[in-house]
Amino acid sequence: MPPAALRHTLLKGHDTFQSDGKMIDQQKLTLATLDESDNAS
Repeated sequence: MPPAALRHTLLKGHDTFQSDGKMIDQQKLTLATLDESDNAS
């Protein structure tokens, strides 16, 4: 994942990873990545 998308996801407060490190919310993760791309333009 691009660092910008990861930062955006963390700032949004999404629970992206379980305690074992597996992703649990791919949809929000994708939306965060798309949103970050829009902000960068």
